[in-house]
Amino acid sequence: MMIDLSLVNNQEFNVFLLLLPIFGRDFLMFGFSGVVFI
Repeated sequence: MMIDLSLVNNQEFNVFLLLLPIFGRDFLMFGFSGVVFI
């Protein structure tokens, strides 16, 4: 799984960080996968 943070919109990443504590690590894995494939 390759993650390039330079491709992540700053605003979207901020929202992701806000949602992260709610969903936990499962969402972390899913979230990064979503960033890669979207």
